Amino acid sequence: MENHKIKAWELLTTKEKNSLQLVFGHGKSNMEASVIMNIFPYKFTEILLRAKKFFLVFSEHFYVWDNLDLEGCDNEFRAYIESTVLHRKTVPKAIEAVNSSKFYDYNYRINLLSEEMGLLLQDTPTTYDLLITFDQWNAFRILPKQFQVPSPFNRRQNKAFKRIYEKITNLSELSYRAIDKAFYTKHPPMMHVPLLGEYHGNQIMILPVPKSEKNIKYFSKNLLPVFISRDKALEFAKFVHDYYSIPNKTIHLSRLFWPGFRKLVNEADNLNLLLNLKDFNSSLSEIISNKDIKHLYSISEKSK
Repeated sequence: MENHKIKAWELLTTKEKNSLQLVFGHGKSNMEASVIMNIFPYKFTEILLRAKKFFLVFSEHFYVWDNLDLEGCDNEFRAYIESTVLHRKTVPKAIEAVNSSKFYDYNYRINLLSEEMGLLLQDTPTTYDLLITFDQWNAFRILPKQFQVPSPFNRRQNKAFKRIYEKITNLSELSYRAIDKAFYTKHPPMMHVPLLGEYHGNQIMILPVPKSEKNIKYFSKNLLPVFISRDKALEFAKFVHDYYSIPNKTIHLSRLFWPGFRKLVNEADNLNLLLNLKDFNSSLSEIISNKDIKHLYSISEKSK
């Protein structure tokens, strides 16, 4: 096993390692793995995507450098970055690890981090880019605001959720009839597409369609959630229908609706394609095999 891969693996949290082990080591689906880890499917997807991203970027980095390449940086800055990135400590724990009374002061800390990041950009741009990427994909921010780029798990997804809602509640009669004629089936294996609209009396319609990768891609491209379970599809359709049918929606109702809507969309079997989450499976397989994942996981277990 190459040393750069081991270093990248050791940087991952336990949950991130477990997500890769379940999906790549044991061939579990995201839904199956989320049940095993006892977390919501959307949360599991976030953990898995983060694990893939970190493993890829840090494998590439450690292939060239033996460490984070922070030579010449301020000692406080270096201690803070190593604590948050290499040891995955929270910001409060990392501040403690710096072991400096001055570093507890917010203004002092922000000024120091900003100054050192500016120097990194000039002197070691590869490490600068690595820290920007880590801050973007991490579960919490470690850098000052001026160095933060939008998280892949927030703004883009919020817009995607709204587009999905608009699509399913504004499906034209022509589109509905075309989908029904082209895809309706009574024969398993099948999956279920929840539909609703005024063209059939503002009623719920659960359309059974043949289960295939081609069909999943089609409905995902058209922003329509797909569920293997008919019960899940019906739960989703009822939830959307109940909200959609309210004539005068208040801000309070909207605040109650959207968290539930996001949760149900995250249970769709075409989640990644719906939200256009970049899939790193192909690029990950180029540098690590299922056998490698199992080997790395066994190393982690023995070290406990």
